Order: sequence, then structure tokens, then C-alpha cells
Amino acid sequence: MDARARLVVVTEAGSTCTRAAEEAAEEAAAEVVRAWSEVLGEAELRTLRVQLTCIASDGAIRPAW
Repeated sequence: MDARARLVVVTEAGSTCTRAAEEAAEEAAAEVVRAWSEVLGEAELRTLRVQLTCIASDGAIRPAW
């Protein structure tokens, strides 16, 4: 490590905030999926999940900012 490097450690408050944000995002995503299900129906929603899994086969898509 040179003089420019700095170790960043997440505090307990930061961890709590991150968990809360992840939970809120999961709830929002679930609401969207419920709405899609109402429009598409269960069979089409299953098809959509399969197709999206082909695109994002490594799991959750995370922001890249």
C-alpha cells in the first residue's frame, strides 16, 4: 500500500443503512413483479423470468456506478 491508499471500513450504521436499502429495493422489485403478473399472467411471467435469466445468468444485477 502506498501513501495514497486509504482503507475504508463500513461502520455498523453504514451496514444497517445498506441492509435497509437492499430490503426496500427487494420490496419495490416484488411490487413491480406483482404488477407484471397482473398484466402478463403467470405463464408469461415464468417465460419472462427464463428469458431474463439467460441474460443475467450470474445472479442479481447490481448497479455499476
